[in-house]
Amino acid sequence: MANNNEQKNLLEKELELNQFEVETIDKPDEEIFRKIINLENSCIPESWRFSEDFYEQELSKPENIKIILRTKDRDKKLIGLVLLEPYNNNLINEMLEDDPELKIVEGSAYYMITIEIDPDYQGMGLSSTLFDAMESEMIVRGSNKLILHARVSNGFSNSLEKRYGDRIINKRRIDRWKYYKPEEPCDYMEIQLEKKYTTDTPTL
Repeated sequence: MANNNEQKNLLEKELELNQFEVETIDKPDEEIFRKIINLENSCIPESWRFSEDFYEQELSKPENIKIILRTKDRDKKLIGLVLLEPYNNNLINEMLEDDPELKIVEGSAYYMITIEIDPDYQGMGLSSTLFDAMESEMIVRGSNKLILHARVSNGFSNSLEKRYGDRIINKRRIDRWKYYKPEEPCDYMEIQLEKKYTTDTPTL
């Protein structure tokens, strides 16, 4: 069995050979749905996970953005996902109890529900591939603002600051975000996408 360094070298070699592909999907078939659930189970602590019913509902909405990242080999292993929904009054009303400062923003915006990378493939810059595809799809749909709550303790919030810099037009700290168990801080961010952004890779 390959040790951790050997495995990392193999994964980096795959990346160098461009062995990954992104795809924007409509409602996933059963096979892709199961792979998404398996990805969630491998990435997210059990107490934080969304339910299968939640995923079935959100993945079936045509207005949501659903982008997967997978290997190009025969297995087509699903190793990444980003899922977004329109940021509107319905979403705000659902989340006001958790974040009372939420409000409508100017222009069309999307809210990031989740972004996940298989643990075996983290640290390779693949989240940047998902972000690039996500931003392109948002622009195609006439949206240029990304809204999200970014975890602080794992460095995700900090990596977003490095990627977007002054494109982050609104940021505030929430000290206790209930979706983390135990509760911990997150940063609310409003990001403008229409201007040029850096290629720094968000950390996952």
